[in-house]
Amino acid sequence: MERYHKNKKKSLISWLDKFFSNVSSISNLPIKHIKASFIIFFLGIVTIFRGHFYNKKFHYIQNLKKSTEELRVEFLILKSNYEYNSKLSKIEKRANQLGLFLSKEPPVVI
Repeated sequence: MERYHKNKKKSLISWLDKFFSNVSSISNLPIKHIKASFIIFFLGIVTIFRGHFYNKKFHYIQNLKKSTEELRVEFLILKSNYEYNSKLSKIEKRANQLGLFLSKEPPVVI
């Protein structure tokens, strides 16, 4: 009679031991080779998963770098246009079009 403990957690190794012991009694395969092949298979799956995961991350980072570069170029263009239009000569031309002129007299200091 087997005892079942509610609080006892079964580990993966004990579950695999139980599973493979049943398999080996049915087919008389050496359990040592089955366990090793399962571990190699599992490690292969993990390696493939990690490769796909990091490849996806790499492409995501490359897309971010590309968009960051585009935004940086756009910022520099806007900044240079702003500085060019903020020059006194450009402001004076726009003010003349509105009918405003520079004063010939200096401001009065109070």
